Amino acid sequence: MWRSLSLWLVLALSCPFPAWAGTPSIQVKVDPRIELAAIMCRLAGFEEYQSPGIPAYDHAVEAHFRRYQHHPSVELLRRLREQHGAGYSATVSLTLMARPGTWKARLPLGPWGKSSREEVWLDPENARQFLNAAARFERDTGARAFFAQHGSLYRQVEANIRAGAAEQLDLAWFEREFGAHRDAMFVLIPGLLNGPNSYGPHVELPGGAVEIYSVLGTPSFQPGEPLEFPVQQMLGLLVHELGHAYLNPWVDRHAPQLQQDGERLYSAFSRQMTEQAYGDWRIMLYESLVRANTLHYFADHDSKKPWREALADDRQKGFWWTESLAQHLALDDQASPPRFTASEARVFAFFSDWADEPGLRIASVQRRLAAEEQERQGKGPQILELVPAAGAIGVDPTLKAIEIHFDRPMDGGMAVFGHHVPDVSGEPIWNADTSVLRIPVSLRPGTLYEMSLNNEDAAGFRSAAGEPLSPRTWSFQTR
Repeated sequence: MWRSLSLWLVLALSCPFPAWAGTPSIQVKVDPRIELAAIMCRLAGFEEYQSPGIPAYDHAVEAHFRRYQHHPSVELLRRLREQHGAGYSATVSLTLMARPGTWKARLPLGPWGKSSREEVWLDPENARQFLNAAARFERDTGARAFFAQHGSLYRQVEANIRAGAAEQLDLAWFEREFGAHRDAMFVLIPGLLNGPNSYGPHVELPGGAVEIYSVLGTPSFQPGEPLEFPVQQMLGLLVHELGHAYLNPWVDRHAPQLQQDGERLYSAFSRQMTEQAYGDWRIMLYESLVRANTLHYFADHDSKKPWREALADDRQKGFWWTESLAQHLALDDQASPPRFTASEARVFAFFSDWADEPGLRIASVQRRLAAEEQERQGKGPQILELVPAAGAIGVDPTLKAIEIHFDRPMDGGMAVFGHHVPDVSGEPIWNADTSVLRIPVSLRPGTLYEMSLNNEDAAGFRSAAGEPLSPRTWSFQTR
């Protein structure tokens, strides 16, 4: 899952949620400002901008811009990083505040945001220096001509995303949840040099116009691989990032009511949150509500696989409470828009309850999950033995075959998935009653093998009666 970080960058709103009339639409466009800022961050050594994306484009960027790695603008960015922690979403947000071509700020400069990680370097003087540096870098490096040369690539990416995730996004759902809107623009920006990170800035301009951005990271493609962006994964990122535009300002408006419980809850998870650049209680609540809202969206649209994947990501990152919070948000789905306002009292109570006994509540969730997993794996065919055993270490690398022993005859199909599966050296063979599968393999010394038997999308292992094997993992390590 791509990493998602967000900074809310916006003037104070006068209404509960940003508002515009009519069903909104979404623009999809590669933004040279975002590309230029990412290039500067790459040259400055920011680790979050080093991941590979589209090989030919990465190579072209390297060939054209690497000679400028000691340009004064890049050196300034290095200093802002070293002295103030510049980077991540604040760089993206500040970039979108600039006018294309001139890099002049479209709003009075800072201070902005609520992130303790970013508010220091986003003071007016640092922000002004950054924008001036970007303008100089663009001029001195011939960046505009470079971007013009890659217009066909940009249009290809835009068309792919527009025909995929952008068309599937239900913007009207956000209207029902948060209210009708006016004078707003949704913009989806593929960040081709942003690596796996995605961001969700939200800018309100003088006169009341609102810009809601989803700056989406780019997966790593192989050379020659078609540029087909993963629709469901990008849809999840879109739902997540758009949620920040509505829910971050709600947290900010209600900070006096949320702060005490938010600080208590954050203190229990500060290490894990800090590792993900969620630097204080407020950012944790931003993420909590947005992640719960994403689950709510997918549940409303009966999108079971994206819902499961989003929930698994939440739990892996320490947000154990999002499933329950999403259920709280869904209780008023028959209410008149904006439906979220009917949930506010429950949201306050929810965070208060979790702040009281976070350890006990997580233990309760884990016990429930363990019971559900035990019940799930108890259905259908059972595995009597794995050779090598699950979790085995010191396995002889000269072993010529691995085996799966079932408690009943199987239908002869199979489904083994993973990025670290053994090399198959021959045809898999079932025994006479199809209860044992023997797979010839070639193992390597000192290697950890991890694989899944069946998954949510494919159930190749089935009993002769048609019962699927519940998905499970199998790992072992050779000596």
